[in-house]
Amino acid sequence: MSNPKSQIYHEKSPQDQMATWGSVVFASKPAQNSVPPKDSTLTSQSGVPNEVYAAFVSSGSLNNKHDPYTAGNLMAFAHDLGVIDFNLSAIFSIGLDRLFAIDFLGNPQTGYYRSVYDEIPAAVDAFISDYEAAEIESRSFDNQIEAAAGAISRTILISWRLMRQVFGTMEITIPLDTLSTEAPMVFLKEVSNDGNVNTIDVIYPTYPILYTLAPEYIRYLLQPYIIYLEEGS
Repeated sequence: MSNPKSQIYHEKSPQDQMATWGSVVFASKPAQNSVPPKDSTLTSQSGVPNEVYAAFVSSGSLNNKHDPYTAGNLMAFAHDLGVIDFNLSAIFSIGLDRLFAIDFLGNPQTGYYRSVYDEIPAAVDAFISDYEAAEIESRSFDNQIEAAAGAISRTILISWRLMRQVFGTMEITIPLDTLSTEAPMVFLKEVSNDGNVNTIDVIYPTYPILYTLAPEYIRYLLQPYIIYLEEGS
């Protein structure tokens, strides 16, 4: 879902510096029911909230129609799960896509994932299909964080949140024109005061986590600074 009136590299206002270009990607996939074995029936709809609500209330499904984006519209999915047992679940995902991620010295950068997936549907399909494996890996990673944080529950919670805050505000980019992954760059969003990226006062506190978990990211974060210095910017 995207705003057809949005402009590339446009911010909502100089005060909040929130990016307004790009698309929000909503996705889901049928859930497999075990009683009897079959996939759930998945339908979707976007549009005026009252119309979407009415469609679901009247039939328990949606009409698979998707109106163009308008402020106030919503996106909905409906799963007909049939006979439900305790092992049944459905997967939903929300993503962000910006072909033009950032303008770096006049050279557009795009998301690293585009080096593998040319089209967003392919990326979404790979993401959802990998959910089970990703969940196992993420739970194992959480256990490692918990073990490193020790037995103090408050310290564990802080460690989890800090780790998510550091990686959740990063965008890994590559040149849009070549899609080369030889020199990726990471842009870290300011999380407290404004929408700036890669401010030194924010990069520096990430070093303990990055040094422990992904030291190569320190180089990716500093790469834009080195290039700026070489350019005399």
